[in-house]
Amino acid sequence: MKNIILGTWQVGGDSWSTVNSWKAYETLFSALDQGVERIDTAPTYGNGRSEQIVGELIRHFSNRELKVISKVPPDMMTRAKVVESVEGSLTRLGINQLDTLLIHWPAGTMGTDSVTLEETLRALELAKGSGLTKKIGVCNYSLTDLEHIDNLVKMDCLQYAYSLFFRGVEFGISQFAQTRGIELMGYSTLAQGILTDRQNYGGFSSDDHRNYVVLFAEKHRPRIQHMLQELRAVLPQGVGLSNLAVSWVQSKGVTPILGLHTPEHLDAFCKGRLSDEILLKAADVISSEFKAELGPRLSLWGDA
Repeated sequence: MKNIILGTWQVGGDSWSTVNSWKAYETLFSALDQGVERIDTAPTYGNGRSEQIVGELIRHFSNRELKVISKVPPDMMTRAKVVESVEGSLTRLGINQLDTLLIHWPAGTMGTDSVTLEETLRALELAKGSGLTKKIGVCNYSLTDLEHIDNLVKMDCLQYAYSLFFRGVEFGISQFAQTRGIELMGYSTLAQGILTDRQNYGGFSSDDHRNYVVLFAEKHRPRIQHMLQELRAVLPQGVGLSNLAVSWVQSKGVTPILGLHTPEHLDAFCKGRLSDEILLKAADVISSEFKAELGPRLSLWGDA
């Protein structure tokens, strides 16, 4: 299970109106029981609740060497605040060192103050140099920013939204990572739940973040529904969309992050990697026009 990362945004208890937190909690335990070793979290997931739950998992599996990825939110980008953020994460997790520390979103996004890249990156280097984390990287930065960052620090990994239906990283970022030997992690591998075996999607409450996710926009719904039907048609009997979604991302050299919140989601990786023949058939279903229409956008959120 070394090429799977367990995502924990949903278990934080906010932004997901259709998630049962207790069932999600049990599913995390099951995934770790089945060998997953890496866990992704962040201070903003449930205002620290996700990190606290991950801490409980670490204590329960104390005989295992679980590797934790956490992040620095965009309102904590100065040198002092980066250190404050990672120390707060370590306290909630109950550990002394992260495996990986990432900048969650660029400074200036989500109404936050602007901070120079140089200051934030030096703070990341400080966190690594002082032993607070083994590895460092960034999430959701533009290719132009990555090229600038590459001249300032050595990044170990990058994290972006990536799935069969959302492929903005293919417009330069995946190539950037590959040529430099940087691990590329893909979140929302299951396309925010679209690539699961629910027959319908949508109808969220007003506080659900998916109301603002581009893939749920009305203009895209008919085409996505049609492509889902075609994807199901190319799958062998007994193979689900989630298994396809994970296998496809892995085939691209990207490490999938799975936000599993029901036992059924465990099939996403339990049945193993699908054949290249099936993956090629699936790729043919996703129209080039749809990929081109979404284009190089990197954020799932915003106007369609």
